[in-house]
Amino acid sequence: LPRHELPKFHGDVLEFTAFWEQFEDCIHMRRDISDSAKFSYLRSSLSGSALAAINGLSLTAANYPAAIAILKNRFGRKDVVIQNHIRKLLEVEPCVKTSAENLQVLHDELNLHVRALGALGKDLNSSRITAAEILMELFKLKLPIAIRKKWEEEIFTDETKGSDLDMFFSFLLKQVRIEQSVVKTQTLGQLRLTKAMKTTATAERVTTTSALKAKIEPRLNSCAVCNGEHTIFQCEQFLRATPDERWSLCSKRGLCYHCLYKGHLANRCSRRKPCGEAGCTLNHHRLLHQPGTKEMTPMRDQIAAEDHRIVEDGKTPDHAVLLAKSKARKNILLQTANAFIENEDGERQMVMCLLDSGCQQSLVRIKIANQLGLKGHPEHVKITRLGDSCGQHKRLQRVKFRLKDVRNDREGLSMEALCVPTICKLSANPNLKDWKYLQSFDLADQFPRPAAEIDVLIGMDFYHKFATNETIKGGENGPHAMESSLGWILSGPIATNADEGVVMFSEIETENDDETLQKFWRRVEMGLWSGSISKGHQ
Repeated sequence: LPRHELPKFHGDVLEFTAFWEQFEDCIHMRRDISDSAKFSYLRSSLSGSALAAINGLSLTAANYPAAIAILKNRFGRKDVVIQNHIRKLLEVEPCVKTSAENLQVLHDELNLHVRALGALGKDLNSSRITAAEILMELFKLKLPIAIRKKWEEEIFTDETKGSDLDMFFSFLLKQVRIEQSVVKTQTLGQLRLTKAMKTTATAERVTTTSALKAKIEPRLNSCAVCNGEHTIFQCEQFLRATPDERWSLCSKRGLCYHCLYKGHLANRCSRRKPCGEAGCTLNHHRLLHQPGTKEMTPMRDQIAAEDHRIVEDGKTPDHAVLLAKSKARKNILLQTANAFIENEDGERQMVMCLLDSGCQQSLVRIKIANQLGLKGHPEHVKITRLGDSCGQHKRLQRVKFRLKDVRNDREGLSMEALCVPTICKLSANPNLKDWKYLQSFDLADQFPRPAAEIDVLIGMDFYHKFATNETIKGGENGPHAMESSLGWILSGPIATNADEGVVMFSEIETENDDETLQKFWRRVEMGLWSGSISKGHQ
């Protein structure tokens, strides 16, 4: 008999039925081969996401039936295969050129999926496939990614619900009510906050960008420099300091440069007037005057630009966090993945993850941590941006949680992360149609995908826990693929079609512009800027 080679399966659900029938005839049905040997043959026939699905099982005879069950449940579900064939038909590119070659390609692609549906009992020439099944796939393509995932969770346990249009519209209406409720709650909360601010606020209304630095605090009869029970004008520490040191103390404590009090910006101070000390005409308090100087000194300008780097509490941080965020437009895909984040009680929700080898510590949005009630402990950390040699010291909460693959029910991986208000936003993903070599891969992210916000950043402290050594290079026009515990992750330079208007860019913050802006607004706060602002600078 001719020698038969074992079939190969990479994880494409449309190929699983053919693979299993061949493997069943060649290996599975043979009685002269032990189950442990069959399991070994099965593993050697798998790669990609298919192999990852059973990687946790040891190579024993007892685990062979379990491996088959996992593969059939994940890749062999009849309803999922039917949905994929219908979706492929809906996504077939129109034939734009009247040529025998193009028409033949269109014929073969359409015929392939139609015959496959017929083999699955969904003959398009009969009533076995309903209009509801076709419309359902069309409707799902119109939903946002987050809502589509919720629908898939809704029908996961009962495949018959997948073509129930009444249930689909009920689900959609439920999502509308939920969104309306959230918006209403946010509106009421904002109204209460606005009312409270109107009755308790004592500071002036701030309309400039310098409000980013302002810190509104009640004026107390305590020293802002040493926290003693006296005013700053009686503080020995402040009075002993040199004029340069006093400027630094005012900047560090957020004091007005005209009256030496907190609670308002220097350029809005009602006591703003020339110093008058030794004929000085600059607008600042006389205790900040430098003898023999009648105009702004380079030292004060430098202090105004750099005093934000001084640490208030003087504590040494336990960790340093390096963040990189770029607004330079480049055709680059970042390493993103969808995952379930789960707390100790098993409660979970879908999140968008970014694997970033340029960040030392992992991060999670505070909103996500609060929603799941993630537990942890506070830590002092130093956050350093690109080009910033000093950084900022902050006290952040470190929480524990588990990240799981959205495509299976495996245990997932435990990790820790620091809570931050926001991480970064991602632009939309392009379509996968131009990268034929990736269409059989079980990808961790959606292609295409609308713009999204990063919920979890996996830094170098846990990066290699999720990543594997298996990678595929995409060449000049396609991204690289890396296998991870969350699925295949794409990254790297890509070629975009100008007609489609797809632009990908990495998120990197421009440090030089940021420092220039901070210097400008600090001069405004000090009351040392009286000129007008052009539209370009605005």
